[in-house]
This record gives sequence, C-alpha cells and structure tokens, in this order.
Amino acid sequence: MTNDHRAPADPTTQGRRLKVWHFLVLLVAYLALVQGTSAVLLAGQDVEYAAPTSIDYIVRALVVPVGLGIVLLVAVTAYLGTWQQIFVNRVPLRRWVAWIVVAIFLTTVAITNYSGLGEKGLAFALLLLVATLMVGFGEELLFRGIGVQAFRNGGFSE
Repeated sequence: MTNDHRAPADPTTQGRRLKVWHFLVLLVAYLALVQGTSAVLLAGQDVEYAAPTSIDYIVRALVVPVGLGIVLLVAVTAYLGTWQQIFVNRVPLRRWVAWIVVAIFLTTVAITNYSGLGEKGLAFALLLLVATLMVGFGEELLFRGIGVQAFRNGGFSE
C-alpha cells in the first residue's frame, strides 16, 4: 500500500528539523503569546475588538503582541537554521497565483475607508499599515515558513 499524500523529504534541507507536533505546539504558543499579550495590554480599556481608534490601541493590540510573536518565530527559525529553506521557495509558483495577489490588492483599494483614515491622521494610517504588515509577516513566517518546512520534513506535501 502506498501513501500518495506523502512526499519524500528534501535531501537538500539543512538545519534542525521540526516535527509536526512541535510545530503545533509552536502554533499554540504563538497564538497564546499574541492573544494573551493583547488581552493584558487592552484590559480595562474601553475599546472594541478589531476596531482601531487610536495609535495607543494599535500599539497595544497589534504592534507589541505581534512584535513579541515575531521575535519568538525569528528565534525558532534561527535555532532551526532554516532561513534559506523558509525564504527561498524552490518550487515555482504558477502564473495564475499572481491574479490572487492582484485581486486582494484591488479589493483592499476598493474597500478602504480613506476619509476615516484621513480623519485619524498620517501617523495613525502609517502605524496601521506597519502593524498590518507585521501580522502578515508573522503569519507567513509561522505557516508558510516554519509550518511548511515541518510538514515537508514529516514527509507530507502541500
């Protein structure tokens, strides 16, 4: 009987290997760190979830918690020694994938509340942009970086 869902491990992979269950523990730790820090920093604040109204809110809800999460993920990646495997994809992407990026960009441009951002000021808008990029970087490093490597090393394909 063959396991068609499994792919052979990449023999060019260098560094330490992270088992799938270790990745799942890391995932829970990352989520606990980010969500827990956000909850602690927002405790007692009169704010709505995911409704940034001030620079203080963005710092407490996003920049500090996600920044700590990114520090954790960078430390794990450094320990594993897998920077090359994470940031260089040896599997070429298909051309149609670019259309997904274009669609997301156009949707973002279409639904952004420019007048609301204008009322908050340039510093608020730039910090919100940086915080949003931090969230994306952290999630990509966790899932498409560390997670994909863990599953590939475990013999699974995408």
